Amino acid sequence: MNRLETINKDLSEKIDRSTNETILNRINLNTCDFAINEGNLSDNKIVEEINSKLQNKEVISDDDIQTISDLMERHDELYFDYDDNGQGEEAMIEFGKTRALASLLYALQYYNTTNIDLLKESIYEASMINEDNSDFFNTLQNMIE
Repeated sequence: MNRLETINKDLSEKIDRSTNETILNRINLNTCDFAINEGNLSDNKIVEEINSKLQNKEVISDDDIQTISDLMERHDELYFDYDDNGQGEEAMIEFGKTRALASLLYALQYYNTTNIDLLKESIYEASMINEDNSDFFNTLQNMIE
């Protein structure tokens, strides 16, 4: 069982059944945009540069993937530092950024491999940024139907 299936089994199954690469790629791009916006990363130049490559169907290098992975680890460490120091608001901001970067990381890997499990992980991570992810899921459901 994948993690998306635990929170939205219907969407996970529709993605599994889909053979339309164009729609799956649109879902991937939409997920990235959602994650970057909701994770408050739209002002991060590095993230925007790599997302631009993805949006423009350019080559995503191993260095690009490593850069996002490194950023994710840095924000994850900040999250735990803030949480350990009782700085709840700052911790939640970093939590959102970490989830957004994890989503982007999976999306980049999906783009390079078209392994459907990576797309579902990207969606799952993006959905964890906010407590209410119903609009995000509805948008994806409408894209795949």
